[in-house]
Amino acid sequence: PLTLYNAIAKAILYNREYKLAVMEAALSQRQYDLAKTNMLPALTLSAGYAGRDNYAASRSATFTDGEPSELGDSYSVSADKTRNTTSTVLSWNVLDFGLSYVRTGQSADRRMVAIERQRKVVHNIVREVTYAYWRAIAADNLLSKMGPLLRRVEKAIEDSEQIERKRLSSPIEALIYQKELLEIRRTLHTQQRALMTARLELAQLMGMLPGQTYELAPVEYIIPEIAMNMTLMENTALLSRPELMEARYQSRISQSEVRAALLSMLPNLNLTATAGYDDSDYQLYEDYTEMGAQVSWNLMTVFNGPANRRVAKAQVDVAEQQRLALAMAVVSQVH
Repeated sequence: PLTLYNAIAKAILYNREYKLAVMEAALSQRQYDLAKTNMLPALTLSAGYAGRDNYAASRSATFTDGEPSELGDSYSVSADKTRNTTSTVLSWNVLDFGLSYVRTGQSADRRMVAIERQRKVVHNIVREVTYAYWRAIAADNLLSKMGPLLRRVEKAIEDSEQIERKRLSSPIEALIYQKELLEIRRTLHTQQRALMTARLELAQLMGMLPGQTYELAPVEYIIPEIAMNMTLMENTALLSRPELMEARYQSRISQSEVRAALLSMLPNLNLTATAGYDDSDYQLYEDYTEMGAQVSWNLMTVFNGPANRRVAKAQVDVAEQQRLALAMAVVSQVH
């Protein structure tokens, strides 16, 4: 026989929405791991082979008084017909590193948002199963009493109609009595239909097969006492509700977007280091090492950078207002 906690455990285990939330949390974790790797420098390995059918011979002329002299008859060669080259290039873009750092923080917050949504799914499942379970318990206790009660109502309606036909009371009193009985019958039918679907809804939440039967454990329901005052209830809800936690993380993501917009306006510094090899016989050193630094600045960011920053600040304000509205809704629910 199923207890309430057995039903909750089965619902969490077999609920598809919960499985989807778990997979989304796992996906966000992988996206976070990927975002962390974007902060690493770029390391490029290359190897090449070049060949031609004749030498790349060339000749040159001296340059005097703004005019080149006549070409001589001698040619020079500075490269073999075939060459093998290899190189290892390490490059690090400082601006990209800063933006990647901000994006990694946002990805970490999105991972926490997915975890909070998973918590919310669990909360919803527990609430829905608890509601359906007690409805099913009520159905087992009340459906057996509904039939005799409905038959009594139907018999009372028939008696009232006979009283009306035989003029044993005033027609107005008989009609008022019949109206009350019809209202009672309608209410009983509504309750009966609601109770008849209670076990089906509970079975659906637990992921049971269509037509599969189950038995509910007998319980004695006692109204619980909540040993919390209103202030403690409010604080607990404001600190623990998944919707509010998600709103806090969304606010942090919006604040990080402001920093990203500010970083995009800065000049870019690119650092490179290269270790290479060239087997040409015409070079004195086959192995070589190069280092370089380059600074660049997109001047168009002077125009669109402030606009992006204002948009990001507006997103922060919107996220803050959404969080406050959600907090008000949560406090209203608690009350």
